[in-house]
Amino acid sequence: MKISIKNNILIIHFNGKKKEMNETLDVISNNYEGIIKNREGHNFPSHFIPKNHFLYTYINYCKYVIGIYNTKDIKHEKLHAKYYL
Repeated sequence: MKISIKNNILIIHFNGKKKEMNETLDVISNNYEGIIKNREGHNFPSHFIPKNHFLYTYINYCKYVIGIYNTKDIKHEKLHAKYYL
């Protein structure tokens, strides 16, 4: 897993591990936009990160979170962030 922050967006790349991505981020994404099975990517405002999640340590450094497992999805997920921000 690689974590970076750019332009108030926390980007988490799961290096081809879709199952790990969903196991890590479903709890937050489901709270933000409802249950979607087998997501291809995640995106949500950082204030949806619960205090007991490891991502909470980043909450003061970003306004939005993107989770991907495949780099081809980054453009699509960034559009969600752009719209929100």
